[in-house]
Amino acid sequence: MLISLLFSTTFHFALLLLAAFVFFSAGLLYLDSWQLNKKRKSLLMQGFGFILVATATIISAANLSIPLVNTAIQIAKITGLVIILCSLLQEPFLRKPKHVILRTFYPFILLPILPYVLLPLSGALLLLISFTYARRVTEGMERQLKLPAIAMLFLGLAELLNTFFFWQDTTSVYWSQMLAQFGLIWNVQGILQAVGIIIFGMWIWGYIRFRLQLQLFVMTVALSLAIFLTTTV
Repeated sequence: MLISLLFSTTFHFALLLLAAFVFFSAGLLYLDSWQLNKKRKSLLMQGFGFILVATATIISAANLSIPLVNTAIQIAKITGLVIILCSLLQEPFLRKPKHVILRTFYPFILLPILPYVLLPLSGALLLLISFTYARRVTEGMERQLKLPAIAMLFLGLAELLNTFFFWQDTTSVYWSQMLAQFGLIWNVQGILQAVGIIIFGMWIWGYIRFRLQLQLFVMTVALSLAIFLTTTV
C-alpha cells in the first residue's frame, strides 16, 4: 500500500512537471514563429498564453494547501486559456476551395451557461479550444491541427473530472471511495491527462525538431527534468 501511494504521488508530480514542460515548449515554439512573422500577433498571444498555463501548472505541482494561492493559480491558468482561445479566433480561417461559407461560430456564447467555478471553467475552455482546432481541421484545410484538437479534448475531460472531487466529503461510502485521492476517478483523470500531454508533446516535437536552437534548448531542459525526476524517485 505504501509503495502504491508513493508511486501514485510521484506519478502525479511527474505528470504535472511534464505538462508544464510541454506547455512551455509550445509557448517557445509560438514565440519563435512570431519572431519570423511579427505581423501575426495571434502567434505572440498563443505563446504568452501557453507560457502562462505552464507557469500555473508548475506551481500547482507543489501541491500547496493554500486556498488563496490555488485560486490565483487557477485564475492564471484560465487567463492563459482565454488568451489562447482568443488568438485562435483571430487567425484567418483557411477554407477549402469552393466550400460553402458557414456562419462563424464563437464559442464564447457558451460561457454564460457555465457554472461559476474556476475548475469547470478551465475544463470548458480546454474543450472549446479543442472544438476550435477540430473546426479548422474539418471545415478548413489545417490538417496539422488534428493532434492538438485530440490532445485538448483529453486534457479538457481530465480537467472536468477534477470537478467531481468537490463532493469528496459525501456521506456515501461508495462515492467517497470512488472520489478518494488515488482512487478510481483520480487514476482515470491522471490517465486522460497523461494521454493528452503525450499527444500534444508529440505534435510540438514535430515542429521543434526542425529548429536547431530551439531543439537544443528544449532537449537541455528535458534532460535536466529527467535527471531531477530520476533523483526524486
